[in-house]
Amino acid sequence: LAISNLADDISISLFQAQAYGMGAKESSPGSNIFHRPYGLTFNILGSDNELVYIFYVDRDFNYKYDGDPFCKPSPNDECVSITNISRGNYIDDICLIQASGDDGQCGSGRSLGRIDISFTRTTVEPILRFFGQGGGSYGAPGDTVGARIMLRSPGGVTKTVEVYTNGQITVK
Repeated sequence: LAISNLADDISISLFQAQAYGMGAKESSPGSNIFHRPYGLTFNILGSDNELVYIFYVDRDFNYKYDGDPFCKPSPNDECVSITNISRGNYIDDICLIQASGDDGQCGSGRSLGRIDISFTRTTVEPILRFFGQGGGSYGAPGDTVGARIMLRSPGGVTKTVEVYTNGQITVK
C-alpha cells in the first residue's frame, strides 16, 4: 500500500507542476511573476538522493533544477519543497521510454542518473531534461517518448510513474 501511495503522490505532484506551469501561479509571494516553469527533479546519484524528490520553480528558464540539492526553500532558490520518501521505499531507477521496443522496464542502456521534468505556459507537454549516470547532460535518442521513474518497496514490490512527451502521466 505504501508503494502505491508513493506512486500516487508523485503523479499528483507532477499534475500540480503541470497546472502551475501552464497556469498563473505566482513564483513567490508579491513577485507579480506568473510565467515561470514548475517541475520536479528525481536524482539517484549520490548518497540518499533516491529517498527524496524536489518540486521546483525554474527561476532562470533553463528547464532544469539549479537549486540547493538539500532543498532549503528561500525566495531566491528554485526549491519549492522537498518530499522525503519513507517506509523503506525508494527510487530504484530512472529511464527513457522509447517508441521502439520499450518493454516497460529500465535497463538496456536506458538508465539515467537524474531527470528534471518541467512544465511551462500554454502547453501540458513536459520539458524533459536527462542526466546520465555521471551527472552530465544526456541527449536522448530521437525515438524517446517519455521517462519512467521506477519505485521499489523494501519487500521488492515495484511501481512506475511514467511521464510522456504528450503530457500524459501514468502510474503502473
